[in-house]
Amino acid sequence: MPESATERLHGAFRTASALASPTRRYSPSGLHAPLLGSASASPSTFEKHVFVVVQQYSSLDTPRTTELLESVSRSLDSDPFEPGQSHPAQAIVSSAIETAPRFVSALPNWFRAADHDRRAEILLLLAHLRLPKAAALVEELAADELDSRSFALRDAAVHALEIVGGARAVELLKRRIDEEPDPLLRDYVERVVRDLTR
Repeated sequence: MPESATERLHGAFRTASALASPTRRYSPSGLHAPLLGSASASPSTFEKHVFVVVQQYSSLDTPRTTELLESVSRSLDSDPFEPGQSHPAQAIVSSAIETAPRFVSALPNWFRAADHDRRAEILLLLAHLRLPKAAALVEELAADELDSRSFALRDAAVHALEIVGGARAVELLKRRIDEEPDPLLRDYVERVVRDLTR
């Protein structure tokens, strides 16, 4: 019996997870940079696999877009995204953002339907992609989350805008300074604005 599109995606995530199992090392920036271990496939093998999977979804009609978003959710459920570490969902989301416009247009509604913790995780995942299309999504999504009642979500929105940088991020953060009720987060917003406007 032929496998379904969902089964192919789950297989792709399992393969991507196996290929991306990182060995960590200290980097000059102070972050631990992911490296593919000697037992892992080369980065080009991993990238080729991700490209093939996303090419299969490049037409991404609505049901297939939904399947891809649900698979990203399941991937994050089984292995939460943590900044500074590689995650299989990063490569899939990155490729989908670059090649599948329907994925990009569906992502905000999917994001808004998620709980606070998942929205914070998605904001940081998108920001760490460091792609122009992902940055535009971060700006759009973070603009609303800066007013969230959840401290963790406001904090993630500020951090994501700090990573993305640019004039729009500065504008959003400047407006937030006087409105932020938490003094520690307000100080963080002020520091980020200073750093981004130097």
